[in-house]
Amino acid sequence: MIEGDKAFVQSFGIGVGRAFPGEPYAPPRALRLVDRRGFKVTVTRGHANEHRAEFRVRIPYPNIPPAPEFAAQTELAGGATFIRDWFADRYVGTQSALIAAGVILHGQFPGDPGMGKCKVTILSTGEVASGRMARCGRAARRPGTKWVERIGNDRFEVRIMLDPYESDIRHSKVRQAEADWLRMVERTYRKPPRLTQVGAEVRSKAATATQAAARDVAFQVALARIVGGQ
Repeated sequence: MIEGDKAFVQSFGIGVGRAFPGEPYAPPRALRLVDRRGFKVTVTRGHANEHRAEFRVRIPYPNIPPAPEFAAQTELAGGATFIRDWFADRYVGTQSALIAAGVILHGQFPGDPGMGKCKVTILSTGEVASGRMARCGRAARRPGTKWVERIGNDRFEVRIMLDPYESDIRHSKVRQAEADWLRMVERTYRKPPRLTQVGAEVRSKAATATQAAARDVAFQVALARIVGGQ
Protein backbone atom coordinates (compact mmCIF):
# COMPACT_ATOMS: atom_id res chain seq x y z
CA MET A 1 0.00 0.00 0.00
CA ILE A 2 1.33 3.45 -1.00
CA GLU A 3 -0.45 6.71 -0.17
CA GLY A 4 0.52 10.20 -1.24
CA ASP A 5 0.20 12.82 -3.94
CA LYS A 6 0.88 12.12 -7.60
CA ALA A 7 4.56 13.10 -7.43
CA PHE A 8 5.15 10.78 -4.49
CA VAL A 9 3.41 7.86 -6.20
CA GLN A 10 5.33 8.42 -9.44
CA SER A 11 8.61 8.49 -7.51
CA PHE A 12 8.19 4.71 -7.26
CA GLY A 13 7.99 4.50 -11.04
CA ILE A 14 4.22 4.00 -10.94
CA GLY A 15 1.98 5.77 -13.46
CA VAL A 16 4.70 7.97 -14.94
CA GLY A 17 3.22 9.91 -17.87
CA ARG A 18 -0.31 8.69 -17.09
CA ALA A 19 -3.37 10.63 -15.96
CA PHE A 20 -4.60 9.65 -12.50
CA PRO A 21 -8.25 9.21 -11.48
CA GLY A 22 -9.96 12.59 -11.24
CA GLU A 23 -7.76 14.14 -13.93
CA PRO A 24 -8.83 14.73 -17.57
CA TYR A 25 -8.70 11.66 -19.82
CA ALA A 26 -8.16 9.35 -16.83
CA PRO A 27 -10.29 6.42 -15.69
CA PRO A 28 -12.92 7.85 -13.35
CA ARG A 29 -12.37 5.47 -10.44
CA ALA A 30 -9.25 3.35 -10.79
CA LEU A 31 -6.11 3.29 -12.91
CA ARG A 32 -4.81 -0.24 -13.41
CA LEU A 33 -1.17 -0.77 -14.34
CA VAL A 34 1.68 -3.27 -14.10
CA ASP A 35 4.82 -2.18 -12.26
CA ARG A 36 8.42 -2.94 -13.25
CA ARG A 37 8.33 -6.18 -11.26
CA GLY A 38 5.31 -7.42 -13.19
CA PHE A 39 2.92 -6.93 -10.25
CA LYS A 40 -0.57 -5.59 -10.89
CA VAL A 41 -1.13 -2.07 -9.55
CA THR A 42 -4.39 -0.24 -8.82
CA VAL A 43 -4.40 3.55 -8.27
CA THR A 44 -7.51 5.14 -6.74
CA ARG A 45 -8.40 8.51 -5.28
CA GLY A 46 -7.62 8.93 -1.60
CA HIS A 47 -8.02 11.93 0.67
CA ALA A 48 -7.91 15.29 -1.07
CA ASN A 49 -7.83 18.95 -0.03
CA GLU A 50 -7.75 22.29 -1.79
CA HIS A 51 -3.99 22.16 -2.29
CA ARG A 52 -3.41 18.67 -3.63
CA ALA A 53 -5.05 15.35 -4.40
CA GLU A 54 -4.03 12.22 -2.56
CA PHE A 55 -3.93 8.80 -4.17
CA ARG A 56 -3.93 5.28 -2.82
CA VAL A 57 -1.95 2.53 -4.55
CA ARG A 58 -2.58 -1.17 -3.93
CA ILE A 59 -0.09 -3.78 -5.10
CA PRO A 60 -1.27 -7.30 -4.23
CA TYR A 61 1.60 -9.75 -4.31
CA PRO A 62 0.96 -12.73 -6.59
CA ASN A 63 1.15 -16.36 -5.49
CA ILE A 64 1.12 -15.58 -1.77
CA PRO A 65 1.02 -18.87 0.14
CA PRO A 66 -2.18 -19.31 2.13
CA ALA A 67 -2.18 -17.97 5.66
CA PRO A 68 -2.20 -20.58 8.41
CA GLU A 69 -5.59 -21.73 9.61
CA PHE A 70 -6.06 -20.41 13.11
CA ALA A 71 -9.19 -22.46 13.81
CA ALA A 72 -9.06 -26.01 12.47
CA GLN A 73 -12.44 -27.47 11.50
CA THR A 74 -13.55 -31.10 11.74
CA GLU A 75 -16.80 -32.55 10.42
CA LEU A 76 -18.41 -34.84 12.99
CA ALA A 77 -20.39 -37.97 12.19
CA GLY A 78 -23.76 -36.51 13.21
CA GLY A 79 -23.44 -33.55 10.86
CA ALA A 80 -22.09 -30.98 13.32
CA THR A 81 -18.83 -29.09 12.75
CA PHE A 82 -16.15 -28.88 15.44
CA ILE A 83 -13.95 -25.75 15.38
CA ARG A 84 -10.85 -25.75 17.59
CA ASP A 85 -10.47 -22.03 18.26
CA TRP A 86 -7.91 -20.45 20.56
CA PHE A 87 -10.43 -19.14 23.09
CA ALA A 88 -13.06 -21.91 23.03
CA ASP A 89 -14.10 -25.20 21.49
CA ARG A 90 -16.91 -24.37 19.07
CA TYR A 91 -19.60 -26.64 17.66
CA VAL A 92 -21.93 -25.59 14.85
CA GLY A 93 -24.94 -27.49 13.53
CA THR A 94 -28.63 -28.19 13.83
CA GLN A 95 -30.32 -29.21 17.08
CA SER A 96 -30.29 -32.89 16.16
CA ALA A 97 -26.63 -32.78 15.07
CA LEU A 98 -25.46 -31.09 18.27
CA ILE A 99 -27.49 -33.45 20.44
CA ALA A 100 -26.09 -36.45 18.54
CA ALA A 101 -22.56 -35.12 19.12
CA GLY A 102 -23.23 -35.05 22.85
CA VAL A 103 -22.50 -31.33 23.06
CA ILE A 104 -25.82 -30.21 24.51
CA LEU A 105 -29.06 -31.74 25.76
CA HIS A 106 -32.55 -31.48 24.36
CA GLY A 107 -34.39 -28.51 25.86
CA GLN A 108 -31.26 -26.36 26.31
CA PHE A 109 -31.47 -24.50 23.02
CA PRO A 110 -32.51 -20.87 22.55
CA GLY A 111 -36.27 -20.73 22.00
CA ASP A 112 -36.97 -23.81 24.14
CA PRO A 113 -39.34 -23.32 27.12
CA GLY A 114 -37.61 -21.42 29.91
CA MET A 115 -34.64 -20.49 27.70
CA GLY A 116 -33.66 -17.21 26.09
CA LYS A 117 -34.88 -16.40 22.63
CA CYS A 118 -31.48 -16.09 20.94
CA LYS A 119 -28.80 -16.99 23.51
CA VAL A 120 -28.42 -19.38 26.43
CA THR A 121 -25.55 -19.72 28.89
CA ILE A 122 -25.13 -23.04 30.67
CA LEU A 123 -22.65 -22.94 33.55
CA SER A 124 -20.14 -25.69 34.18
CA THR A 125 -22.39 -26.87 37.03
CA GLY A 126 -25.22 -27.47 34.55
CA GLU A 127 -27.22 -24.50 35.82
CA VAL A 128 -28.75 -22.17 33.24
CA ALA A 129 -27.50 -18.64 33.91
CA SER A 130 -29.91 -15.73 33.86
CA GLY A 131 -29.72 -11.95 33.89
CA ARG A 132 -26.29 -10.29 33.80
CA MET A 133 -24.64 -13.49 34.98
CA ALA A 134 -25.50 -15.06 31.61
CA ARG A 135 -22.80 -13.03 29.84
CA CYS A 136 -21.11 -10.62 32.21
CA GLY A 137 -20.74 -12.71 35.36
CA ARG A 138 -17.44 -14.36 36.23
CA ALA A 139 -19.10 -17.77 36.33
CA ALA A 140 -20.13 -17.39 32.67
CA ARG A 141 -16.46 -17.39 31.65
CA ARG A 142 -15.26 -20.32 33.70
CA PRO A 143 -13.90 -23.41 31.91
CA GLY A 144 -16.66 -25.73 30.77
CA THR A 145 -19.33 -23.03 30.50
CA LYS A 146 -21.38 -23.35 27.32
CA TRP A 147 -22.59 -20.38 25.33
CA VAL A 148 -25.39 -21.41 22.98
CA GLU A 149 -26.44 -19.01 20.24
CA ARG A 150 -28.93 -19.24 17.40
CA ILE A 151 -27.20 -18.37 14.11
CA GLY A 152 -29.93 -19.45 11.68
CA ASN A 153 -33.41 -20.86 11.37
CA ASP A 154 -32.30 -24.28 12.64
CA ARG A 155 -28.60 -23.73 13.18
CA PHE A 156 -26.84 -23.09 16.45
CA GLU A 157 -23.33 -22.49 17.73
CA VAL A 158 -22.12 -23.84 21.06
CA ARG A 159 -18.95 -22.38 22.58
CA ILE A 160 -17.33 -24.26 25.44
CA MET A 161 -15.01 -21.99 27.41
CA LEU A 162 -11.42 -23.18 27.89
CA ASP A 163 -9.11 -23.17 30.87
CA PRO A 164 -7.04 -19.93 30.72
CA TYR A 165 -3.80 -21.91 30.54
CA GLU A 166 -5.00 -23.92 27.52
CA SER A 167 -6.32 -20.74 25.91
CA ASP A 168 -2.92 -19.03 26.32
CA ILE A 169 -1.12 -22.00 24.77
CA ARG A 170 -3.41 -21.99 21.75
CA HIS A 171 -3.18 -18.23 21.38
CA SER A 172 0.63 -18.35 21.49
CA LYS A 173 0.66 -20.94 18.72
CA VAL A 174 -1.66 -18.76 16.65
CA ARG A 175 0.56 -15.69 17.05
CA GLN A 176 3.70 -17.70 16.28
CA ALA A 177 2.18 -19.22 13.13
CA GLU A 178 1.05 -15.79 11.95
CA ALA A 179 4.50 -14.24 12.63
CA ASP A 180 6.26 -17.06 10.73
CA TRP A 181 3.90 -16.61 7.77
CA LEU A 182 4.42 -12.84 7.67
CA ARG A 183 8.22 -13.22 7.79
CA MET A 184 8.08 -15.71 4.95
CA VAL A 185 5.95 -13.37 2.82
CA GLU A 186 8.25 -10.42 3.54
CA ARG A 187 11.33 -12.42 2.55
CA THR A 188 9.70 -13.57 -0.67
CA TYR A 189 8.26 -10.21 -1.75
CA ARG A 190 10.65 -7.68 -0.27
CA LYS A 191 10.58 -4.37 -2.16
CA PRO A 192 13.64 -3.60 -4.31
CA PRO A 193 16.07 -1.37 -2.34
CA ARG A 194 16.09 1.26 -5.11
CA LEU A 195 12.36 1.86 -4.82
CA THR A 196 12.59 2.17 -1.04
CA GLN A 197 15.51 4.60 -1.31
CA VAL A 198 13.67 6.78 -3.82
CA GLY A 199 10.60 6.91 -1.60
CA ALA A 200 12.73 7.92 1.41
CA GLU A 201 14.37 10.71 -0.58
CA VAL A 202 11.01 12.05 -1.70
CA ARG A 203 9.66 11.98 1.86
CA SER A 204 12.77 13.81 3.08
CA LYS A 205 12.37 16.52 0.42
CA ALA A 206 8.69 16.88 1.26
CA ALA A 207 9.50 17.30 4.97
CA THR A 208 12.16 19.94 4.16
CA ALA A 209 9.70 21.86 1.99
CA THR A 210 7.08 21.76 4.73
CA GLN A 211 9.54 23.09 7.31
CA ALA A 212 10.60 25.91 4.97
CA ALA A 213 6.97 26.86 4.39
CA ALA A 214 6.33 26.91 8.14
CA ARG A 215 9.33 29.20 8.72
CA ASP A 216 8.09 31.54 5.98
CA VAL A 217 4.64 31.75 7.55
CA ALA A 218 6.15 32.47 10.97
CA PHE A 219 8.28 35.24 9.46
CA GLN A 220 5.29 36.84 7.74
CA VAL A 221 3.28 36.76 10.99
CA ALA A 222 6.14 38.36 12.95
CA LEU A 223 6.61 41.02 10.27
CA ALA A 224 2.90 41.86 10.32
CA ARG A 225 3.02 42.29 14.11
CA ILE A 226 6.02 44.62 13.85
CA VAL A 227 4.40 46.74 11.14
CA GLY A 228 1.11 46.83 13.02
CA GLY A 229 2.83 48.01 16.19
CA GLN A 230 4.41 51.03 14.51
